[in-house]
Amino acid sequence: MTDPAGANRGWISVFVAVLFVITVSGVFAWAMRDDLVQNPDTKTVLLTESFGHSGEFGGDAGGSRWTPATGEWGVDTGKAIVTDGNDLAPSIIVTTAPNVGTIGATIGGTATCGIVVRYRSPSDYVALHREPEYGVWNLIAVTSRGSKFLGNLPDSPLMDVHAELTSGRRIVEAAVLGESLTVVLDEVEGDSSMGLIGIDDVASCTWDDVTIASVP
Repeated sequence: MTDPAGANRGWISVFVAVLFVITVSGVFAWAMRDDLVQNPDTKTVLLTESFGHSGEFGGDAGGSRWTPATGEWGVDTGKAIVTDGNDLAPSIIVTTAPNVGTIGATIGGTATCGIVVRYRSPSDYVALHREPEYGVWNLIAVTSRGSKFLGNLPDSPLMDVHAELTSGRRIVEAAVLGESLTVVLDEVEGDSSMGLIGIDDVASCTWDDVTIASVP
């Protein structure tokens, strides 16, 4: 005959073991956030950009702070735009930024537009970009081996949205519309940049009110 008490003890042991794993995993993920996401007041703003200049980037005025890595970029009515993109490769523009820090931008358009951290080359970066067909923001890591999907956040279609992407020493956190997503990655090494990205047909994409901040 089966011992009911023994069976109950077995289920209790399994429950306790599962609860322990969940608790430890949660504590680990929280600890990996490096305090930079928990304490936004410790951030130091390094750059604010409302694109008050006109014309192409890479010239005088505000454009000199930005370097087009791929594609051609310009400004129209106070917003950054891609003036000549490539449907076969992302259009990216970057600026000098710390490895550990945050970039935020107000992004408009019904296309795959977003922001970038840990940028080293067109085949080495982490991006948060809109995916209008599915009503989400995708977080991806791009390496020489290809693109890796890290997760997504809900979008609010047909409106300009402020998005933030934070690079910690061992984490990346995306934040959109009050929702956030934290992913553990390899520790960032060497110099990198932050910037803006448009993928595929980016004719409708706009970027405004960009801020870049460092953290201790």
